[in-house]
Amino acid sequence: VIGDGELPVMKDRWFTASASLGDCIIVGDRCGGVHFLTRTGASLKIGQSFPRLHGRQGVTQLCVDEGVVWSSGRDGQLRCFSVSEAGVRLVQTVRAHRDWVAGVRRVMGQLSVLTWHGDSLSVRTLASDDLVTSVQCGGGHRSWGVRESGAGGEVVYIKDGRTLVTQVWSAQRRVLVSGGHTQQVNTVRCAEGLIVTGSEDTFIRVYRADTGTQLAVLRGHLSSIKCLHLTRRPDTRDLVLVSGGGRAEL
Repeated sequence: VIGDGELPVMKDRWFTASASLGDCIIVGDRCGGVHFLTRTGASLKIGQSFPRLHGRQGVTQLCVDEGVVWSSGRDGQLRCFSVSEAGVRLVQTVRAHRDWVAGVRRVMGQLSVLTWHGDSLSVRTLASDDLVTSVQCGGGHRSWGVRESGAGGEVVYIKDGRTLVTQVWSAQRRVLVSGGHTQQVNTVRCAEGLIVTGSEDTFIRVYRADTGTQLAVLRGHLSSIKCLHLTRRPDTRDLVLVSGGGRAEL
């Protein structure tokens, strides 16, 4: 025991996550609040408090990365705090793709967000929102945890009285293109050093396969892109891209 203190009065008065940064101890409570505690001898006192920040489902994780504090919750939000002698400041709020944000961690050197949806755990990079991987592993309501392994990362979880291990990401994988679509990608074609993607957002995007550089954004479809085909025009070096989508358009 390093110290004793009290949480603010609330309906569910216990904490669900904790972290430390220097002499500061951070706790997240069951009602979604984040509290920054200072320790004097064996006494813990709240220096600054952010009540009900993550809603009634509570704080799921607190993570300290490169001197800043990240909090996450089942409200689909991430909060970033800076801690200095002047006090604690809420720097940034990020909305995740799912309501159940499991936490933040480094994945292959990049700060990434872990989210649950049904029985699937998804990992996305925080900076570019690229999907690293998604794996079915029983759901976040069961006991689970993520650990680093030599080949990448694994999720360990309990199901039917057994402890199971599933690989989540591999160190050998890499993101080919960062992607710029605002909605679901329906089709991908690769040929002649190009990667072409078609999406629900009605756009076609063309990338260089070796560098991931975007070469063109093709507009014109009135509805989502459903299929793509690359072919070479006879007796020429020209590539022809044929696209098909909703409203019977080619």
